[in-house]
Amino acid sequence: MIVTGESISYLTEADEEYAKALKVVERDPIALADLLADWRYLVADAQKAARGMADRTTWERWLSELKPARRLNGRVTEAWMLEFGAILMPEILVRVTEVKVRFKTSWGLAFHRMMDTGFLTEQAGVVVWVGPPPMSEAQTRHQKRGGH
Repeated sequence: MIVTGESISYLTEADEEYAKALKVVERDPIALADLLADWRYLVADAQKAARGMADRTTWERWLSELKPARRLNGRVTEAWMLEFGAILMPEILVRVTEVKVRFKTSWGLAFHRMMDTGFLTEQAGVVVWVGPPPMSEAQTRHQKRGGH
């Protein structure tokens, strides 16, 4: 399945779908590259992190700490997480999942609301985090007066 903006419905659970698909391919470098290419729209940071995996040494480093990284209290080095963490937890999937959990809604609904409100945007064919849109002058005045 190739993920695009049009393929994400309000009922899509992309976080769960990606996690399941990754679990199947995480030990096969070609299948992993194919998965990340298909999901590029949402996981461009993961695809970037995986670029060096064609090199045997890099692939062995990925595999060396993959099993502990999958455990709840698994011990992995900070260097490994910096290099490969985006593959396990791509930024866009994480940010949308945070909203999904907070508001007890579907991942797809959270995604579409974040796109509609400007927290996420599409650039060069991938979704990027922009953060909250700038506040209007009225919102800024309200906040300065102690409004919530």
